[in-house]
Amino acid sequence: MAAIVGALFSPWAFAVISAARRGSEIAQNISWIERPGPSQLWVFLIDLIEPFYYPGSNLDPNSIYTVSIPLLFIIFIAGLLFAIGQRSGDQQKNKTTLVAAFFVVPIVSAFVLSWIMPQSIWGTRHLIVVMAPAALLVSILCTEIVHKFSVAAVTTVILFSAYSFFLVSVAPDRSYIWCSWKQWQRILNHLNP
Repeated sequence: MAAIVGALFSPWAFAVISAARRGSEIAQNISWIERPGPSQLWVFLIDLIEPFYYPGSNLDPNSIYTVSIPLLFIIFIAGLLFAIGQRSGDQQKNKTTLVAAFFVVPIVSAFVLSWIMPQSIWGTRHLIVVMAPAALLVSILCTEIVHKFSVAAVTTVILFSAYSFFLVSVAPDRSYIWCSWKQWQRILNHLNP
């Protein structure tokens, strides 16, 4: 299996080595990425839990805070109740710790490496690998707690997600300037044949 994966991976490795020999540098491709701070961690956390909404540009708000703040509060309370209700050596606690590690380690690694390396590698889109462990972790926290709170937590998450969907679906379409450039290009092409 390792040989097959290595064989399939080799064309990419060859392309990277060839580009490195021609003088391509990583800095030329990722020098625009800023080093992360507390605000970038906050935006990333909001991006993880915000259903349906995404900012189209840096002029748009990072989140629909009437949705994301209550969802964060529910997840935080569920996490506290889960931690309080677990006993040491419990099999569910061990599984949850493993899922949490798959969530935390990539984030912490990217954060630390972004400050240690010459170029930052932090980016919310680059950390998409933590979305699946985050979803698993939230579902474990919301379902493996006291039954009455579990039903309330899941119901509230569903209601806030539906509210977010409604807000996003009725929001007016935004026309960004870079979308208008194509129209101007067509007009200029007709004027200058």
